[in-house]
Amino acid sequence: MTRDLINEARKIMQGENLTEAKGTQYHFTMKDASYFKGNDIRKAMIQTKKDGNSDKALQNLDLNSGNDEEGISITANNPGEAVRNIEKAILDYRNKQVNRDRNALFAFDRLELILVQKLKDKDKPDDKEGTLPTSREKGIFKNVLNKYSNEAMFNTPNGKGPSDLQKFVEDEALDEMAVQGVM
Repeated sequence: MTRDLINEARKIMQGENLTEAKGTQYHFTMKDASYFKGNDIRKAMIQTKKDGNSDKALQNLDLNSGNDEEGISITANNPGEAVRNIEKAILDYRNKQVNRDRNALFAFDRLELILVQKLKDKDKPDDKEGTLPTSREKGIFKNVLNKYSNEAMFNTPNGKGPSDLQKFVEDEALDEMAVQGVM
């Protein structure tokens, strides 16, 4: 057993509070988050197939806005855990915003890492709180943020929807509209 495990066991036996946060908290923001409801896309697609007039069908399609005020925050102990946590947090955020609508077309506009806050460790009084991200920290998240930023995706694990919806979205440029947040 290591000394840390022995100390934790001692704290548990003495009933001390172990919920002290350790690690680093990362805060992400987005310029905008917008989506089309899956049922609305399907109705527009069926309407277009019926009468061949996509303009009329697209008039009934509403672009909804996600709650981009709250942003996304995660806490992690190391960079690998942080990358896994941010990807999971992004997917959870997307799923929550569209109310679990599997065929919703969702897009983030400019996901960015804005703040890195090292949580105080009482054993290390020299820790800095509320710092800006370093270039190393930015690099760690670059691939994940590029994967989801400015990219329209369906609310599915792989980001792709049914082939007929996918084709309709591409033909009518709904993906570009969702990314830009304008109809």
